[in-house]
Amino acid sequence: MFDVEELDRIEALPASGTTHAALDTVDLATAPAEIALAVLAGYERCLAAAQARQFAALARLDQLRDVTKDDFTREEVAAVLRIATGTAADRLAVSRITCDRLPATQKLFAAGELTAMHVRILADAVEHLDPETTALVEEYALRRPDLPVGQFRARVNHAVAKFDPAGVEEHKDRAFEDRTLWHRPDPGETGVLVLRGPADQTTTVFGLVDDLARKLIPGDTRTLEQRRFDAFTDLILDDHVRRNITTLVEVTVPVDTLQGGTAPGELRGYGSVSASTARALASGERVSWRSLAFDRETGVLAAVGDKTYRAGDLDRLLAAPVEAPLPAEPQYTPSARLARHIRARDVTCRFPGCTRRARRSELDHTVPWGKGGPTATANLHCLCKRHRVS
Repeated sequence: MFDVEELDRIEALPASGTTHAALDTVDLATAPAEIALAVLAGYERCLAAAQARQFAALARLDQLRDVTKDDFTREEVAAVLRIATGTAADRLAVSRITCDRLPATQKLFAAGELTAMHVRILADAVEHLDPETTALVEEYALRRPDLPVGQFRARVNHAVAKFDPAGVEEHKDRAFEDRTLWHRPDPGETGVLVLRGPADQTTTVFGLVDDLARKLIPGDTRTLEQRRFDAFTDLILDDHVRRNITTLVEVTVPVDTLQGGTAPGELRGYGSVSASTARALASGERVSWRSLAFDRETGVLAAVGDKTYRAGDLDRLLAAPVEAPLPAEPQYTPSARLARHIRARDVTCRFPGCTRRARRSELDHTVPWGKGGPTATANLHCLCKRHRVS
């Protein structure tokens, strides 16, 4: 049994710092399920209120600076919140729309009655709408702030189609312009691949994959989701599709692992992978090896081999002498050997939060060459075009 009055008290608490403190006093170790659920909901309201204040802070930054002129505000936000630069830019945009154009939404958000996801859905939907249509969409959507995220999204989409039918047609062009495909590494040697673009094309792609996945094979024990994944990857990785395409996959594998050890490898663009996965990647077709020497004490890259070897030719690779530390060079542009060393050391653009690969970045002098900065390992680093300021 549980205390009904205690439940009523918790459910009636507004979203505030005082409420947060009150929720902290509930003994969750002994609380029944009903109280635990009420506490869960209470914290969610407090979280929403705190996020509303974050939105206000982001909107203030946007107000103080001309973010549209591509200054470095988004990089500063990314560094403070420890998020990707693109995510920071997205949060700035959503916060600006919410605080400037959706007053009723902001009020409910601050009261803990809407989650950040609900707010984001509405802000994204009205981004290109005029003020009058925005007000109509907001009013219609907020008649049901209690809806789960999926149903709220459908209600918002319906409102946009209802009040801005011409704009829906225009949005198809924007969807085409904004089409994108991106990859996010996940734990456990998994990754998430997201395809976003015009609905007719994404629906067609999914329909094709789904149709292939639903062709049952006698004795096939895979789930439908597994068959969809396999159907999609089979289409992309089919030999006739890849015949004229070369994809660079880089994996760093400790020597002990190549010899059967258990130390993990490092897959560029993903992160750590198991020893077995690292060995499989390192022994595939059209694979070549190059030696990387690291300082045992600091883990810092000390040297990069000049020569490449066939996969499996470990004896020759180990017999090759370790290259001496690279000296400073008497010119502005690094040699191919020095550039190879810097890119292998840095892996990505060195700006905080940037994940653009080093091989797609530029080499920059920390102390500018024109001010006496040497072209040397200690004074060179990788920066993408956006983050290179000299």
